[in-house]
Amino acid sequence: MELKKIHAHIVKLSLSHSNFMVTNMLDLCDNNVNYATLLFQQLLQPNVFSYNAIIKTTPCDDLTGADNLFEEMTERDAISWNSLILGHARLGQIKSARKVFDEMYCRTIVSWTTMINGYVRVGCYVDALEILCEMQVAVIESDEISVISVLPACAQIWSLEVGKWIHNSQVLGDKRVLEENHSCKTHCNLEIVVVAMEQLLELEPEESEN
Repeated sequence: MELKKIHAHIVKLSLSHSNFMVTNMLDLCDNNVNYATLLFQQLLQPNVFSYNAIIKTTPCDDLTGADNLFEEMTERDAISWNSLILGHARLGQIKSARKVFDEMYCRTIVSWTTMINGYVRVGCYVDALEILCEMQVAVIESDEISVISVLPACAQIWSLEVGKWIHNSQVLGDKRVLEENHSCKTHCNLEIVVVAMEQLLELEPEESEN
């Protein structure tokens, strides 16, 4: 009721077409999809912020609306991409999540961690480790969340050496640990990881997709 009172006041002030005002209203809509849609449709030229806000109100168990809104966007930022990756990953639609991830040009630590979490969630542990390797090669610093996310994968495939590698790289905070004493400063030495993944590849469950 309070939300509708605020909306009525905004309409009275002729601000119902304001991206700033509507975006803030959308942030208050929670799961009220119908009301959020009504607000969004009043915008003449929705921007990336209002699109991100309306995407967040779409049902978690049905991403059709979110996918359609994402396709409408003429401008996208990291939040736009990450929201869609997270939505598909949560539903176990890991192929769809990976497709969005591969198309993303502005990946952040959140993007990488979400994919790691998504693969672990559906039991694709080797893929989770591969994402971590790609992240290191892309010179993206792992944080506590990404490390914690991938450790269950190591436990599931009994990859003790990889677990030690990940733990040491985070605790020591030194890229030289990843380089295994090589002089290369731009790419980590992934030999241990690659060998471990090759040996344990047969243990990976079939990739899930709803």
